[in-house]
Amino acid sequence: MEENCVNIIEKINNKIPIDKRPITLSQIIKSIKNPRLNDLKNTYSELISLVNSVKEINEENKMYINGSLRAVQGSISFLVSCAKAGTPFYEKGGHLKSENLTSAMISEEV
Repeated sequence: MEENCVNIIEKINNKIPIDKRPITLSQIIKSIKNPRLNDLKNTYSELISLVNSVKEINEENKMYINGSLRAVQGSISFLVSCAKAGTPFYEKGGHLKSENLTSAMISEEV
């Protein structure tokens, strides 16, 4: 896809000479003398808006992923501490044995 974009920009540059390198979409828009220029400007603005929305969503997803990672790391730490203690913390059915839980293992972090 990136190669296609480069090819398109090269083709445009052959038709519309632009001195400044690298060529950007905003430079191309500024150099066009056409009645449809407003359509192109609007599309460019929409594209910029979409890119910004994707960035915001990526940041939100990053927050969720980091929170999930911390939860998994906490679970691993808990299991390692259980294994080091030598006392089984789980019953055969997979439930925690409540008599083996200590206050040090309780956390507010979710």
